[in-house]
Amino acid sequence: MGGATVSAVRLGQALNSLGDEIFIFSSAPRGRPSGFFEFNWGIIRNKHISAPYMSISYLLIFALISFFGLFRFCKKNKIEMLSSHSGNLILCFIPSIIGKLLKIPVVHTQYCEVSSKRTLLNFFSWLLLKVNFFTPDKFVAISRNVQSSLLDANILRQKVVVIPPIIPSYNEKQNTQTFYRKKFGFSDDDFIVLFIGNLKHNKGVDVLLKSFFDLTKTLSKLKLVVKTELVHQDMWERKTRLQQLLSHQGLVKRVVWLRFVDDMIKLIKDVDVVVVPFLNLNGISDYPLVVLEAISVGTPVIATNVGGISEVLSKDLGLLVPAGNVDALNKGLLAIMRNKDKFRRRKKSHLHLNRFNSVVIGRQYQSLFCEEMK
Repeated sequence: MGGATVSAVRLGQALNSLGDEIFIFSSAPRGRPSGFFEFNWGIIRNKHISAPYMSISYLLIFALISFFGLFRFCKKNKIEMLSSHSGNLILCFIPSIIGKLLKIPVVHTQYCEVSSKRTLLNFFSWLLLKVNFFTPDKFVAISRNVQSSLLDANILRQKVVVIPPIIPSYNEKQNTQTFYRKKFGFSDDDFIVLFIGNLKHNKGVDVLLKSFFDLTKTLSKLKLVVKTELVHQDMWERKTRLQQLLSHQGLVKRVVWLRFVDDMIKLIKDVDVVVVPFLNLNGISDYPLVVLEAISVGTPVIATNVGGISEVLSKDLGLLVPAGNVDALNKGLLAIMRNKDKFRRRKKSHLHLNRFNSVVIGRQYQSLFCEEMK
């Protein structure tokens, strides 16, 4: 149950392969309709919420639907374990209350660093943790950085374990054709930079565009793909402003804008570098999935040194640069462009197989669940 849909689905698939029966109960991914979906590994039930994402109205509707819907669902299906997943800590309290009422153990996976600052919701979540009011039986932190933030919020050390998210397996022998490169009309010689994320300021797309403007003055083969969500009116307006900047620079034809992509892994494999220019990880997974996915297929990554990114992106897998530093980003892109083949050959299998493999992570969760159900 929760909002980290991709990670929850991958974990559900892993647990099902180990013999568990899986139900995922969630709000619909942003921009998607309500639905009930049956797969060979489990069932997903989601509900579209017609309110601005994470607004007060959204949270109230979400709370009502989640509480009453999940309560009935758990009671009817005799659920034995509730596993909530979210970047926003406030969302762990609904399953925790239901768990107490139905005497079901609850394990919450926290994807983002916990803080009492910035917003009222963050402060409220932090306060509830401080007084241990309706908290889960166990917390899973996806990184050591998130673990430290939970401990700082007064959670007992024995209640927190670190288990990273799953990286999907990828068969190097399959899908060798560069589908997206051809779809975009780019040549094999073009150097394609990929940005994945919404257009909020802290995702750093402005920094990336400044770097792009600088480098295109001398690099005719440089191209940019922006995969983003436009679920709010202000995001549409922000895209329009960014396109106007591109038009002013005469670069519109060198940038491709994407919304929904069915095969994200294939897209990541088809580009030359993934840039993660986040200014901070406020509200962003401490291990951004795009970093893990790029590592899994061998695509070089340039990311800012914020949150837990440095825990997974070592120098043999990509480059770390200071947040907001355009010059450092320029140098990083030039380094990868000039040594593209060398970066592509770098080994990533040890990280994928030993830390983020679906069987390894699935067994860790299964062991944790069995321990809590005793």
